[in-house]
Amino acid sequence: MWRKIPPFVVALVVFILTLQVTMFDLPQRIALGILGIAVILWVTEVIPLYVTSFIILLLTTTV
Repeated sequence: MWRKIPPFVVALVVFILTLQVTMFDLPQRIALGILGIAVILWVTEVIPLYVTSFIILLLTTTV
């Protein structure tokens, strides 16, 4: 069943669910959502590891 759902749709759902978490401020929720999208797209091999690493590095320096 999960193979029929495109990885970007799953990543978008994770991003939306992350925005619903109220224990963080909005910039932290957005950063966590982007990180979730990057990890899901990396695991599904949509984007390469170096792109995910760059996103993680960028988010840890800005948040």
